[in-house]
Parts: sequence; C-alpha cells; structure tokens
Amino acid sequence: MMFYGLLKAVAAVAITTGIIVGAASCTTKGFEMDAAGMTQSEVMQQPLEQQFNAMAKRYARMQELLEEAQLQVTDANTPWIWISSGIAPDGGDFAPTALAGATGENSYFMQAIRAIRLPGATGAQEDLDPMVAFFEKLGGEVETSGDTEHGWTAKTVTSDGYRMSYQVQPNGQYNLDVVSNAYWGDTRGLLHAIVDRIAEEDSGREASLPGVFDVFPDWNAPTQQ
Repeated sequence: MMFYGLLKAVAAVAITTGIIVGAASCTTKGFEMDAAGMTQSEVMQQPLEQQFNAMAKRYARMQELLEEAQLQVTDANTPWIWISSGIAPDGGDFAPTALAGATGENSYFMQAIRAIRLPGATGAQEDLDPMVAFFEKLGGEVETSGDTEHGWTAKTVTSDGYRMSYQVQPNGQYNLDVVSNAYWGDTRGLLHAIVDRIAEEDSGREASLPGVFDVFPDWNAPTQQ
C-alpha cells in the first residue's frame, strides 16, 4: 500500500506548489468559464461524483492523444518510460491556461509525459517530422523551435484544447508531453477520490507500451484503506 501514500504526497505537492508547469497570476474570482463552459460556482454546486466522472472523460482523451502520438514514433511493441502518469490532478493555478481566480484547491489540469530512447538518436531536427505531421492532422498550428546544441521541440494545441509537445534531445532521450485544459473543480476531493479507488495493480508503472496507462477508477469501485 506504499504507493497510495506516495501518490497522495506527490500530488499534494503538485496541488500546492505547481511543480510541473509555470504559474500564471490570477486576480479576479472564478467568474471565468473553464474549457467545459462552466463557472467555478456552477462546478462547485455539482456533487463530487459528477466532477469525478467529468475528469475521467478528460483523462481518457488525454491518454488517447498520448497513444496516437507515441505510435508516430515507435510501433505498439516498444515500451516508453513514464515521467508523469497524468492520473493525479495538478493545481489549476499552475496550468498553462490558468483561470482567473484559480487556486490549487478550486481548479485543476492534467499532464502526462512519456520518454523514449531510440537507437542511434541524436536529437536531429528531422526526427520531429513524424510528430509535426501528426500535429498538423489534429487541426492546430504547429510551432517548432530549438537548435543543434539543445535539441528541437514541436508544439501544438488540439482542436479540443490539449497542449502537446515533442522534444528531441542530443542525448537521445525524446520526450512527449500532453497537457489538458484547466477546469474548475474540487482538486483535493478529486485527488483523494482517485487515490482511494485506484487498484494497486493499475498504477505505479515505470514504463509501458503505447496505450497502457493507469486505469481511471470507477466511482463505485471499492475504496482502499
């Protein structure tokens, strides 16, 4: 059961400090509509179960995009290293699209990161090409940047608002990152609801094949003690 305590501790730090993505300052209270078209007041009137089920759908979409992107680079039988599973909500005040009035308690976003080390990879700019072609199919603008010393990065925002980036590095490690929109919600309540329900065998991976991820639990799943 050590994993559950570890996930709670790590996610709590992410909620309160926003360790993954840089913060944006917010000065007005939560009248801004989130990516689902809802205000803070509207979401906070929802029962936690409803917020939980909405987050499950957003998580599923993030994992779908992640798998599709991985398969642009490798086949389905090549494992990828896990940097961030994406199942724990991060505090919304540190989201790339932080909502006005967002805090680590009243809003959240999700981020999944995978890495791959390909034989002979050296971070060549052309190694971005398969991902750039995929990003273009998603319908958003594609931005590329970098240099031969530090590597190259391609970024896009999908038509449904997920931010994706693919980085090729001279050391041969290539990183794939998918970040959701920011949403109003009871961040801490959602965190504990997930951790209390997730099965141990469905979590804590260090690497996996494309399409394998932590299974978002069902609200009616038995809670872990």
